[in-house]
Amino acid sequence: MTYSDRIDKLDTIRAYARSFCVEGFKYRTDYKEKSPENYNNARRRMENWLGEAFAAVFDEQGKRFHIQLDSRDYSPNPLNAVFRAKTFTNKNIFLCFTLLDLLADKAWHKTSELIANAQKCWKHYADEWSLTPDTIRYQLKDLEDLGILCAHKAGRDKYYSISEDEIDRAAWHDALSFYSEAGILSIIGAFLSDKFEVVPEAFTFKHHYIHHILDSEVLLAALEAIAENRRIQAKFLRKEGNEEKRLSWELSPIEIRISASTGRRWLISLVRDPVTTWRYEAIRLDDILTVTVKKDKVDPDTVTKYRNHLNAHLWGVTCRDLNCLVKVEMTIRDTDKNSYILARLERERRCGQVTRVDEFTRHFEAEVCDAEEMAPWLMSFTGYIESLTCSNKAFEKRFWDEVRGLVQLYDEACDSSRG
Repeated sequence: MTYSDRIDKLDTIRAYARSFCVEGFKYRTDYKEKSPENYNNARRRMENWLGEAFAAVFDEQGKRFHIQLDSRDYSPNPLNAVFRAKTFTNKNIFLCFTLLDLLADKAWHKTSELIANAQKCWKHYADEWSLTPDTIRYQLKDLEDLGILCAHKAGRDKYYSISEDEIDRAAWHDALSFYSEAGILSIIGAFLSDKFEVVPEAFTFKHHYIHHILDSEVLLAALEAIAENRRIQAKFLRKEGNEEKRLSWELSPIEIRISASTGRRWLISLVRDPVTTWRYEAIRLDDILTVTVKKDKVDPDTVTKYRNHLNAHLWGVTCRDLNCLVKVEMTIRDTDKNSYILARLERERRCGQVTRVDEFTRHFEAEVCDAEEMAPWLMSFTGYIESLTCSNKAFEKRFWDEVRGLVQLYDEACDSSRG
């Protein structure tokens, strides 16, 4: 097959980008599922799409590829390029520009008029290929779906015109530039920012989770389903032991959760179960291959009921069994009543409840699915904890063992410094 930079399906592009950039620093021998020809083609595509950001390191075992960025400089996310790699035909590109040129006067034009004029232009440039009316209608519908054209019907005739755009993009330059890097659907900001010739230098990012842009299409479909209370058919990867299985489930999405520490994103959904009727499921967005929004809807009252129940007991993303909850109680005390520690507890309590005991003491309690998710947060209050109990006694024992270990470590350090 002749080599081409263009790919027909976005999930194929995502797979290439994930293999080389997200799971980078692999040797050629690590790509066992690819033939030498497929591997070389994939590597060449990534080099052409990403340019200088696609770098290699050499050692005694061979060459490995990765993304190379300088966090001191503001530069657009290089993975934006993969969304510009979709294949197109000569007819697609011809019709896109020809139809926009025919509609440049911003007047309403009948479909039959546009078809006749487009066919005239096509014959002038390419007599050897035919251009059918249906092909032109499909292109008009695509441009309408993208919002580039607007349409209305008058009797049996359909009319098209270019959509009005009264937004002053220049006034939104900095906002678009920031959103194109930090927004959850940042690819939208990236495409709009392409209209500007000057790149703003106002932004730098300490923690820049660039690879999440690859999940934009999946995220958009999930958000549409949540907004419209629709079910989805999701195909995704799941590891079971040493095996990676491809699964296809019908889900009723509830919400998207984003980790503030890692930037990782999760789709929280309801799954129909013959035994328990409904159960919760959390799937990482970067494990989802495709999402298809279905026509059938979920009862909005049912979704609201389960979402409220979920948010009352979900600390992180472990939510499969909310019928077996674990109760965690903690009392902290700080002699400074204006301490940021007490303010932190109020601010970061999530689904927990905080009770004021006195001006220096607060009592926190929460019923969660998995206390292990709370462990790093609870440990951050070490030194201020007066008491901590958990209905999961094994977790409670591990927590206090860790605290005693830290105390012993610091005591040893202090003794050695005095000696």
